[in-house]
Amino acid sequence: MKQKKITTWCRLVLVIIVFMLALSKIVNASELDELKTQMVTMQKQIEKLEKNKKNQFESSSWVNNLNLSGDFRYRHEYIDDSAKDKTRNRQRIRGRLGLKAKINNDWSAIFRITTGSSDSPTSTNQTLDGSFSSKNIWFDTAYVDWHPQSYDGFNAYLGKMKVPFYKVGKNQLIWDGDLTPEGIAISKVFKINDTTNANFTAAE
Repeated sequence: MKQKKITTWCRLVLVIIVFMLALSKIVNASELDELKTQMVTMQKQIEKLEKNKKNQFESSSWVNNLNLSGDFRYRHEYIDDSAKDKTRNRQRIRGRLGLKAKINNDWSAIFRITTGSSDSPTSTNQTLDGSFSSKNIWFDTAYVDWHPQSYDGFNAYLGKMKVPFYKVGKNQLIWDGDLTPEGIAISKVFKINDTTNANFTAAE
């Protein structure tokens, strides 16, 4: 706001000077044209300065360093257990809300809360049992990710994190999609050639 006031005053002063000089006939036509040219040049410099200040503010805004994500799912389940000669109907929901914050070029912090009927590590489904009770909210993930720019392909995770191990085709045969391990993990991707990488991961 202060910068805007200064540039407005500069323009006003220049206009007044030119107007006064033209009225008093102190300068001739050529001098007046030269002064107008200088005014145009100064105007362009002022506009460029204002644009740079705006871009600098937008790029440094902390909002640009935050990334929100979330999803919601509703599901009706009908289970027919022929062996026990019984059926079961139930309504289930799943809601997740995540936040990823870029601290700097080397560090990020990731948090996610989710629903769940229990603290099961492999399910975030909440059963609607019809008693109108309040439902639980759990910390699904809460960790920091260190990925130094000087060491490409390296990551270190600390906290309750997403599964750090490589899953072929994102298959859940070994690691459940809802599982979020706890502790410390490091991973490094080694580029062998343009089409092949080797992944190394260790965790505790």
